[in-house]
Amino acid sequence: MSIMARKTDFEIIKGGKMNLREKILNAEDIQEQIVDVPEWGVKILVRGLDGEQRARVMQNGTDSRGNVNFTKIYPDILIATCYDPETKERIFEETDRDLIMKKSSAAIDKVVNIAMTISGLSKQAEEAIEKN
Repeated sequence: MSIMARKTDFEIIKGGKMNLREKILNAEDIQEQIVDVPEWGVKILVRGLDGEQRARVMQNGTDSRGNVNFTKIYPDILIATCYDPETKERIFEETDRDLIMKKSSAAIDKVVNIAMTISGLSKQAEEAIEKN
């Protein structure tokens, strides 16, 4: 059942009014952006991270002192955020990690920067980079 279907069902049950909790839980708040990646000759759908994905990416990509490990965080972000715009299926798998890092750094940076921006990570990442 889609989020919209649940929202509609809930509104009907409650006489058209949703409480604040339901409004938040039913909000479609994950941003998406179609990104042209000329280095790869494709356009991809970049979806922002949800809270769970963000926590996992940050935990796996930083050490105990908060230093960013880019060889971990970049492929994690690409794997979690890159989708086929037509099928909405994830493009990369965990097993693609090493192959991803062999691709153009310009393409990787472009996609990762967009993914970080729409996931609310760009400011946090900038601060971590400045610490290093």
